[in-house]
Amino acid sequence: MEAPENGGGPLTLEQAASALGVHYMTAYRYIRIGRLPAEYRSGRWYVHPCDLAKAARTKRSRPVDGASEGAAAPVPGPDASTPTVDLMQDRLLAGDAAGAWLIVENALLAGSPSDVHLEVLAPCLRRIGDSWARGEISIADEHRATALALGLIGRLGPLFARRGRHRAGTVLLAGAEGDTHAIPLMMVGDQLRGAGFSVNQLGADVPLDALVATAAGIDGLLAVGLSASTAQAAANAARAVTALHRRLPGVPVFLGGPAVRSEEAARELGADGWARDAATAVSLLTSLESP
Repeated sequence: MEAPENGGGPLTLEQAASALGVHYMTAYRYIRIGRLPAEYRSGRWYVHPCDLAKAARTKRSRPVDGASEGAAAPVPGPDASTPTVDLMQDRLLAGDAAGAWLIVENALLAGSPSDVHLEVLAPCLRRIGDSWARGEISIADEHRATALALGLIGRLGPLFARRGRHRAGTVLLAGAEGDTHAIPLMMVGDQLRGAGFSVNQLGADVPLDALVATAAGIDGLLAVGLSASTAQAAANAARAVTALHRRLPGVPVFLGGPAVRSEEAARELGADGWARDAATAVSLLTSLESP
């Protein structure tokens, strides 16, 4: 990074881009996704020199456009505090849909839609949920971030479509009665579609009678996946497992979600298995096809 030649005062966008060694449009993208703090006044963007170092470190760890700055770095792991997850959290909490989608596009340069789900959006949303639970953000902040994330996941959905031969059977996904969280199920559904499964997705908070009736009406039902995010939803999921086993003997039912924290917990609720996350769900369903 070159030292700016302006005596330490605010830099124009062009000067900041020159100091960072990037095109000015790349510097503008940094500003849009929150990577580079800037102030907009009198029709121009201004950057304080002390903010350049952070942007330069982030640039080295993860480029915004691989065409102008070299090959894109690997998408970070799901449990690390990474620039990509940090930036996504900032943009979701700010309600910046355009900036959040730029981060998604950047992540797609380095990995797959599945990577974006598992290694960017999922850890980011967990952190936001934890922040709300600790009282660090308001319920309005959490709802705004969730609504924006739903839009991102919706835009990513078609990218999971798989051409060619699909796997036999259909997977039914639903939130247990009382579970209002739809995002985890959407991610699982997309991951399964990407792996070649046909998915019938009912969404969150599905009444028991409707769940069982729908399952019974599906020809070639391979398995049912239920999500529970609260203790009450887990109790409802246990009743659903019992009802599904009674109506459809031989069809496995898997549980997942924040209220089902282990394989042992899932088994205690009567389930045939536990999906820790979307990737685990794919592995579980794939194992059903093994001899």
